[in-house]
Amino acid sequence: MGLILLGFVLSLSTVANTTPYTMEDLVGLEQEKAHKELLRHAHDIRPSRRDASWKKILENAASSYLIQQTERGDFSKATYEFIQEISAWPTLMKEAYFHAKRDAYSLAYLKHCLKIEEFSSCQEKTRRAWMLSNNNRDAGVSLAETLADANEKEADIFFFTRETLQSEFGTFYCRRPFLLKAIRRSLHQEILGENRPPQVTAKIDALMGTSCFDVFSRSLKGDLENADGQVRDFAYKVLSSKSIPLGEAEDMYLTRYLLDAPTPGRIFNLAWAKLEEISRDHKRREILVEKLKAIDPLPDTLFRSNDDLKKKTMARFLYRTIPEFMDHYVEVCLRFLSGDGSFPRGNPTIHCNEFFKATEDLPLPEQQIRLRYSGLKRFVPQE
Repeated sequence: MGLILLGFVLSLSTVANTTPYTMEDLVGLEQEKAHKELLRHAHDIRPSRRDASWKKILENAASSYLIQQTERGDFSKATYEFIQEISAWPTLMKEAYFHAKRDAYSLAYLKHCLKIEEFSSCQEKTRRAWMLSNNNRDAGVSLAETLADANEKEADIFFFTRETLQSEFGTFYCRRPFLLKAIRRSLHQEILGENRPPQVTAKIDALMGTSCFDVFSRSLKGDLENADGQVRDFAYKVLSSKSIPLGEAEDMYLTRYLLDAPTPGRIFNLAWAKLEEISRDHKRREILVEKLKAIDPLPDTLFRSNDDLKKKTMARFLYRTIPEFMDHYVEVCLRFLSGDGSFPRGNPTIHCNEFFKATEDLPLPEQQIRLRYSGLKRFVPQE
């Protein structure tokens, strides 16, 4: 009998502990700022009674809870998982204010996580959180930047920013240096072996929209005169695929392409035709030649080639189209060999000897120049 009575008492206790909370209970918890308890029992209210008052109490409690945990720096596993749980509730999924506070917590959580856990673990948790968010642009960019600052190579930047880059707001966001760098790195890999403009354009469009590309393309124009040939080539491939007007920058790039070991193909043919065009425009040619003269060392990798016919053909072409530059080139070479002048960066005409050798049976440069060169070479150690 005693055992039966004990069982009955325990049963009553269990029922009491599982008695659903009422709206009055939730209102009381709200007044006490017992946000977590309120959230745990918010769904005790039957669906038919979840009116506007219930919705408001739930939203306020959820937002207040997030503010509270962020301020406290509570980034425990239990708190993180609980926030993930309530973020999936239909009532909260469309609540902008709640998501704004959740985004603030997610960013603070990520920064804390990166101090104590492996990067991959923190990034995966952030990805999970992002999938339950309303994908706010500012929040996504902030999360991506935090990850990039921690581990640029491993950061999945576009997971958080892809829609932003494709949106009309790209003009604003794509100015961020870390995003420009990520776009450049990703696109470089995408188009590395692709030379057909339509295919290059397709790769660009898959990564970013017109608004973002406008910003990115402006950052590339200066690269057309970069000292690094690969940087120049990448910039030209991207810009030309979109038919961006380049003016003098294109004249410079294509001429330099011919002077720096060109290879047969679309760009070579384009550069050849472009220089023919420039040669007939005195003012345009004058601007180009002055820019070429300012490069140190002068571009002459072409003459390093083992193809004698190629070197002879190109020498004739260059003397016909930009003779002012070729005259400058040989004069600088002779001045360097004679020690006439200051050359703080060393030899400004690295392949001058190869140039003279390649053109020795051509009527250029003129005989007087050749005689000066031969006389100086007697006193200069052979390479």
